[in-house]
Amino acid sequence: MLLHGFTGQRVEPHRNFVLFSRLLASSGVASLRFDFRGSGESQGDFSEMTVSREVQDTVAAFEYMRRQPRLDPERVMLLGFSMGAMVASLSLAQVRPHRLALWAPALPELWLAHLRGGYMPSTITDMNGWPLGREFLMEVTRVRPLEAAAAWSGVAHVVHGDADETCPQSMACAMPRPWAVTRREFQVRAHLRQPAGCRTVASGHCPLLHGRLKACLKGTDPSVSVGTVAGPDTRTD
Repeated sequence: MLLHGFTGQRVEPHRNFVLFSRLLASSGVASLRFDFRGSGESQGDFSEMTVSREVQDTVAAFEYMRRQPRLDPERVMLLGFSMGAMVASLSLAQVRPHRLALWAPALPELWLAHLRGGYMPSTITDMNGWPLGREFLMEVTRVRPLEAAAAWSGVAHVVHGDADETCPQSMACAMPRPWAVTRREFQVRAHLRQPAGCRTVASGHCPLLHGRLKACLKGTDPSVSVGTVAGPDTRTD
């Protein structure tokens, strides 16, 4: 199941999700792409979008996938792109995917710049033409995707481009830290030196990225070792 990013939709720019879904289908892997409420062709208004609503949509979509008669309900996997990766992390306890892939994961800090002077806007904020609701900003400062990921013991893969100007690579690099702090065993495959094409297909790197993501989800990627992250007993957050 594929979760699109902030202001995105089930096609994603340059038809990224369409092309990746077709690649999965060619390998016998079914996929589900959908628009979160308020995005794409779904009902609702973008100004009503919140992280928790997208988590609810993810849980509902996962339940739908698991009810499909030709699918193994225990092998449904989850891929989240950008904000979709944050939503995926926050959904883990409820959906329990077989495998997880986080593509250019965003963290709540990405939206803190919209809290000018540290004050919460009283109404809708214009973000490059998108009506960003006050409820979203109030909630995004409270969600803890890293802690949610730390509480999950499955296999995860983090893929990020080193030239990504939207979600800094530091956000992907931060992903293992809470896992170490809480001493949770968490298998992490981090591909942090992918070309700039991780967010756009214009550079021609899309087939390489999609092939790596497919291998991660199918568990057939021999190029990156799997390590267990462990750290001190006490929390530092």
